[in-house]
Amino acid sequence: MVNIDTRAVRATVLVALIALAAGCGGSDEPAKAGGAGKNKSAKDAPKTESVDDRFASAVYLAKGMPAIDVKYDLLSKPVAGQPFEVELSFAPRLNTDLLEFTVTGMPGLDVVSGGAASFQNALGHQPHTAKVLVQPVQEGVYYLSVTAKASSKVQSDEVAYSVPVVVARGSAPAAASTTPATAAAPTTAAAPAPASAPAK
Repeated sequence: MVNIDTRAVRATVLVALIALAAGCGGSDEPAKAGGAGKNKSAKDAPKTESVDDRFASAVYLAKGMPAIDVKYDLLSKPVAGQPFEVELSFAPRLNTDLLEFTVTGMPGLDVVSGGAASFQNALGHQPHTAKVLVQPVQEGVYYLSVTAKASSKVQSDEVAYSVPVVVARGSAPAAASTTPATAAAPTTAAAPAPASAPAK
């Protein structure tokens, strides 16, 4: 029969437990410290505003997922009688060989320039921007019709959007004077004096 020294076994187990506890504690603290540092650096990192944040989404005139995302930004407040620019952003879902668009107005809202353009080898999910000059005739609620088409060797997709425009009243022109001009009195020539009779 083999005699086992229980005191030696207990001492060995105790040493193993102490080493295991020390090892777990040592590896846990650096992990916590590293995690805290990571969270702090992520929290303190400055937030950068995307250029795309200033654009609003145009109204898609169909159902489902559009092949091209269209957004817009009115670069100045629309006022009747004053031209203003509209910046449009086109982002195709997939890479395409040709991305083209047209913009048309409506009665009271005319497209002056920039109503059509195209982009070669447009990348998917990348915005491609263009500016359109618009002339509102009078105040009211209008919309621009935007048609975009993506063409490649594999397929061709066309989408239609609407861009709402609210035109404010312009400044009234200076009122003309309603007081009629006073006509100048005609000049009359003095009548010649009568000749005196000869003395008798």
